[in-house]
Amino acid sequence: MAVFAAILPFAAIAAPLHTYVFQQGLNGYSGFDDTSIFSESTNSGGGTDGVFSGTNNQIQDRRALIRADPAQIPPGAIVMDVQLRMVVESSGGNFGDVVFNLHRLTNDWGEGTAVGTFEGGLGAPPTDGDATWESNHHNVSLWGAEGGDFATTPSATQAAGQAGDVVVWSDAGMIADVQGWVDGSLPNNGWVIVSAIEGTRQRVKKFHSSEAAANRPMLTITVDLAAAVPSLDPSGISILLLFIIAAGVWRMRMERRAVLAVPNQDAPRRLYASRLLLWPGGARLRPSRVFVTEQNGTGRAIPRPRLHDACSRGNVARNRSLE
Repeated sequence: MAVFAAILPFAAIAAPLHTYVFQQGLNGYSGFDDTSIFSESTNSGGGTDGVFSGTNNQIQDRRALIRADPAQIPPGAIVMDVQLRMVVESSGGNFGDVVFNLHRLTNDWGEGTAVGTFEGGLGAPPTDGDATWESNHHNVSLWGAEGGDFATTPSATQAAGQAGDVVVWSDAGMIADVQGWVDGSLPNNGWVIVSAIEGTRQRVKKFHSSEAAANRPMLTITVDLAAAVPSLDPSGISILLLFIIAAGVWRMRMERRAVLAVPNQDAPRRLYASRLLLWPGGARLRPSRVFVTEQNGTGRAIPRPRLHDACSRGNVARNRSLE
């Protein structure tokens, strides 16, 4: 008696580009962290409605730390574009544009809830775990270098002007950063915003933070989901083997059903499984369509024969994608 073996893959049609938008409070998102650190003190400013970067009139430096959690982007997604959008709330001395560099942070840090005085411009005493100029986590651990640990080369640069100006950082360095976060090859510690002319008097800017009532920071990430393979829940797999013996001839039918988790509701709508019929003289392959619900992004393989591919022994026909 001949023995047949076959691998029945679940094939996905290539996904289009998808854009994820991360902003505190948008659709219930709560993964944004931001704070300010101050060179003249151990104060912190994570609870303020704005973050500061630049140098004030007393020649005291400020730096803004910012981070968003992009965990909903599936592993394997290819990052195509990244934009960080922030809005200037106020400008010290009302001087002109100042260029700000966005550097990838290489150490973890804490946001905290300190608000501080002078509209947050001086910060407030930190609580344990808050980021300060000296510590990435107050009373827990120090930065390797005061002012934060970050990559020397900026991931992006952009100029910021007067109150109300929209500032958008977007460059290849940011794409590389986010790709590393998605892949897990880099820890997501976010970025630090550093003035390109830090030390120049009264060139500080205040940007709306994630605690602001409006104009909160927004991180937009566009990815190609073609390489992001849906995950298969093994607990949802069921295989049915049916042997039919009639007139001395045997046949076997195997159906595979499974629950798949796709990246999000905008992922490919049509996924395909297979049902294979085997018997001594040949085989028949029946593709099955998988329907994906838009509410929770899960799908269930439901056999729906649309095409019969007759094939001889040892020459199983290839699965076909059906509209």
